Amino acid sequence: MEPFAGLSGRYRAAAERAGLVRSVGDGQVIVGKACDAATGDTSLFVASLEFPAGAQAAVPVRTAERRTRGDSAHLDDLVRTAVREARRDEALPESTGVTVRLSPTLRLPAPWHLARTYLWWHGVSGPHGAGPPEFPGTPGPRRTTGPDASHDSEVAPDAFRARPSEPADLPLIEAWLAQAMIDGYREAGRGLDHDQARAAAAGLYADRRRSSFVAPAAGRARGHATTLVRVTDQVSGTEHVELSDVLVEDGPGKAALRRGLVQACIEQAGRLRLPMLGHVIHRHPTLGPDQATGVVDGLLAKGWRPAFRYWSLGDTTCL
Repeated sequence: MEPFAGLSGRYRAAAERAGLVRSVGDGQVIVGKACDAATGDTSLFVASLEFPAGAQAAVPVRTAERRTRGDSAHLDDLVRTAVREARRDEALPESTGVTVRLSPTLRLPAPWHLARTYLWWHGVSGPHGAGPPEFPGTPGPRRTTGPDASHDSEVAPDAFRARPSEPADLPLIEAWLAQAMIDGYREAGRGLDHDQARAAAAGLYADRRRSSFVAPAAGRARGHATTLVRVTDQVSGTEHVELSDVLVEDGPGKAALRRGLVQACIEQAGRLRLPMLGHVIHRHPTLGPDQATGVVDGLLAKGWRPAFRYWSLGDTTCL
């Protein structure tokens, strides 16, 4: 079984004790409240959908154009029913948002939209010995320190070797984390102000599980990669290293610096014999074409494996 697939017995038992397991049609759905640590917003989170053998709940994503309406509609109906019941029981307003965690082979129809794709890597180097697999930073604007260039030869050799962060790097890393959060929320069609972002970044930096690497170039830090080490995915029970953010400022050798940062994180996870989990944020449909889908396809081609995906609705009025 893939490391992030399935439902841990501990998580299911806790959900049953809390009354979060709902029998709907031919399936069981775990749905409860979630609180956004950065904004304080309350939403609903569907953590698991289980169906008896043979139930036609959905179809593989890669054959979406050939799916029958009945398959997609059946999964949609089950989720809608469970969410309506949870919203009623928790006395939540109709404007409450909802996120559904699904296997990467399942999908929900409109008005649901794909919000995040999680991917994992296991090993200490890139595929087929070809070097480290590149993982993109959070989409969105970046501070520019000079003209952009595509030639990695313009970067000094030591720039390819990321170093562990030092206390003196704190202001830069916290600022980068805050900017990444603002960019990510913007891409998702949500707002996050600077005070909220700074508070969330400071909390992440202070987490005892946090580990950061810095990309040095021309005598100063040009970017960072920050991980959380030995964290457990509560739904599947999988212990892993989580790649929280990768950010490299614009300038010469940006791609090489990013590869070096990701390689440092991969080696860290490899030493611990743990998979590394990263994510790609998808653009909200109201903001234009979603380029993240192509990014995900590129990562899969380089050897990353799909873990799970988040599908979202900004509010549940339409349910």
